[in-house]
Amino acid sequence: MLREVGSRLAWRWINLWRYTDAVGGAVFVPFVHGPDDPAARVDRRVRDPRGLLIPPTDTVPPPVQGHRFTPDDDFHAAIGELAERLERTDD
Repeated sequence: MLREVGSRLAWRWINLWRYTDAVGGAVFVPFVHGPDDPAARVDRRVRDPRGLLIPPTDTVPPPVQGHRFTPDDDFHAAIGELAERLERTDD
């Protein structure tokens, strides 16, 4: 079913997920169909927390985000990649 959806969307789909997310996760099983399979490019694991060290400007370690996604570098990179894919398919 999800492969059909991916095909209909021309695989313009990125799923950001974290091991700490109790609700979400990877959509496709990795390494099943090989790197040429468009489904292999959908899931992107995001580190959580982003680091383990206390930032010099803070007194506590970075928070665990879990299911909560706020716009960050990973999010903006995914948006940029999707925008590029749209530009390529509109030719």
